[in-house]
Amino acid sequence: MNIINTNTSVSNSTNKTDTSIINAVRFEQLSDDVKHEFNLVRGHLGFVPNLFSYIAHSTSMLYVFFTLSKAFENSSFTPTEREIIQLTTSKVNECNYCLAGHSYFAKLQGINHSVVVGILSGTGIENKKLSALYLLCQSMVATRGDVPSALLSDFFEQGYSRSQFIDLTMGISLKTFTNLVSKVADIEIDENFNTADLFTPKGGKSVA
Repeated sequence: MNIINTNTSVSNSTNKTDTSIINAVRFEQLSDDVKHEFNLVRGHLGFVPNLFSYIAHSTSMLYVFFTLSKAFENSSFTPTEREIIQLTTSKVNECNYCLAGHSYFAKLQGINHSVVVGILSGTGIENKKLSALYLLCQSMVATRGDVPSALLSDFFEQGYSRSQFIDLTMGISLKTFTNLVSKVADIEIDENFNTADLFTPKGGKSVA
């Protein structure tokens, strides 16, 4: 099922980044501390996502990324809600790399297939509470925060708190960061992500 827009090919813009300008940092170039962190990731996932080797150009931002990712993971959102935020942000920002990654992570966590497909296809989510989260997140990213008051009201009426609104905003910010890095550097989609079995990206690259 190919429900990510792969028709917007890398050749559709004369301003497309020359990927030779921004390359991944090779493992042997990493500091011992970062190598240790990467080995922990490899031990947990079985591989190190390609994205991490690009963020590693800035060791300080790599550690900030790890810290914020852990903080978002420890927020009051459920795994399904966190993946809704990350997939929705990536969908609006048209980042195929992050869509592939979070489709894979959603599958690993046993998240309902219909939720993922609803986001990727744009058909939405049936569950009212999850839909309120999805629609607010979608609007926040698309409008850069100029959201209709009705969407914000529905978010709170469905049982979400003010603190969760802040968690949502952080989740969007974190995912927008990885979307931008992935798209500008045109990061190749990891082979592991292609086993998500939800779509077949053309060429295995972030081509949205």
